[in-house]
Amino acid sequence: MGAARQNMFHAILAHLSETAVSKNHTVLMVGELPLMKAMQQQFSHCTGVVVMQFADLTVEILNSLGPDSVVSPAICQDFDCIELADLLARANYSGAFRVLCGAGLHPETVKRDLRSCHPFKDFDVLSPVQTRPRLETVH
Repeated sequence: MGAARQNMFHAILAHLSETAVSKNHTVLMVGELPLMKAMQQQFSHCTGVVVMQFADLTVEILNSLGPDSVVSPAICQDFDCIELADLLARANYSGAFRVLCGAGLHPETVKRDLRSCHPFKDFDVLSPVQTRPRLETVH
């Protein structure tokens, strides 16, 4: 698994531990196919985690799932977090919304841009954990 993807998993795991995923808490992860397949494998042991592609998500599905939290990358090839926020607003979603801010993006800019369109009560940007290369010791 690449460092960028691994860092994204760490950010998501931190969010999942914050929300105490259980049978009473549903987290919907939205993204593109390759990443969503990896997420499905990574989180298959977690109860209450639903993984979907953005292209498959509708207002009806959102209302049917009734997620407590929605997690998504800020920008994907096929959609961005503002498009997802539009869909969440059409579904009258009132739960937590977390956006994963990848390398090269400024979390505060993403947060400001999304809040200007949709003032979610429980919204934040998650930045992946920065990893440092291991220094090899010479004996």
